[in-house]
Amino acid sequence: MPRNKYEIRDIKVRKLGKIGSAKNYSYYVTLPMDLVKELGWKDGQKLAIRKPGKKQRLIVEDVD
Repeated sequence: MPRNKYEIRDIKVRKLGKIGSAKNYSYYVTLPMDLVKELGWKDGQKLAIRKPGKKQRLIVEDVD
């Protein structure tokens, strides 16, 4: 049985978090382990993040 309405549509819901001090911080989002394994990504791997056009989405890709 799905835990929430998003799992029915195979959408993984995550929260945006903040890390660092009050003046110097970054945002982070966790990735589902099953998707990282499926993509073959490893800890410490370099990823490229881009925002295509004016759409509200980000694309995360392997650099190599």
